[in-house]
Amino acid sequence: MSVYVDHAFSAGDWGRWTGGGHLQADSTDELHAFAARLGLRREWFQSRVRRPEKDHYDLTRAGRERALELGAIAEDVRTGSRRRRAIRQATGAYWPDMRHNPKHATNDADVVRRLIRENPWATLVSTNDGELIASHYPILLDEDVPGLTVLTHVGRPDEKLHGFADDRELLLIVQGRHGYVSPSWYAPGATRAPTWNFSVAHCYGVPQILDEQENLRVLTRLVEHFERHVERPALLDPDYGAKLATGTVGLRLPITRFVCKVKLSQDKDPISRRQAIAALRAPGPYHNPELAEEMERARGDVTG
Repeated sequence: MSVYVDHAFSAGDWGRWTGGGHLQADSTDELHAFAARLGLRREWFQSRVRRPEKDHYDLTRAGRERALELGAIAEDVRTGSRRRRAIRQATGAYWPDMRHNPKHATNDADVVRRLIRENPWATLVSTNDGELIASHYPILLDEDVPGLTVLTHVGRPDEKLHGFADDRELLLIVQGRHGYVSPSWYAPGATRAPTWNFSVAHCYGVPQILDEQENLRVLTRLVEHFERHVERPALLDPDYGAKLATGTVGLRLPITRFVCKVKLSQDKDPISRRQAIAALRAPGPYHNPELAEEMERARGDVTG
């Protein structure tokens, strides 16, 4: 494990070196311990959400010189950039975040469960060998375990493209109802800005590969889940299902964290919300009764 210092440049002074630098390390614990030796307070720690390879302490010129005396490794801009890039590629640590909008965010796991139950078609995103990989597959909640866990599968060779065997974090995107909302539906005096309403959850976790028997059980359950709604359900025959299962890799994804946004005109006045819901239910180019129902439910949450 090592500690590093680079050169800090002033963006407002034509990129001139300030004489200071940034203190980084191979682990957060080591970084904090080394910073304490330099007399740096913990509140000066600069943390980058979902970019842990950029976590650092700022150093003055004197602080940089002292860090080098204590054994920190000096690195130039290119060397530091390559080191951080290698960390991202090895760990899949970086995921682009959703647009920050706290008024539409929720940390309620039951909202995510409802999104998954009602929209069981998801996007799986991972990094492998420096490349972004995306696949689309049906998903189910694992109702037999505590916490928030998803069951799914991928068709071969997607498991190799994603590199699931390397225990890297996966991003699972679940998209709910969404659609355009015209400002012409708003009440007089309301902000006349067009918008798009939506519900979405970004779920993160390290996928666990299922064995053959468990994969077959998940496939059987998946088929039953969707077939039960038709008049003559065609359930998965065990023998035929076993053959199908050889072409798939089953996954269990315990969700360790999520970012969920529900933007359904909750910030609009009651008249604008009511008129937008009515317009989405009416015939026309933006007829979207499913989104209208979601907005009605959100309107009840706001007023109730």
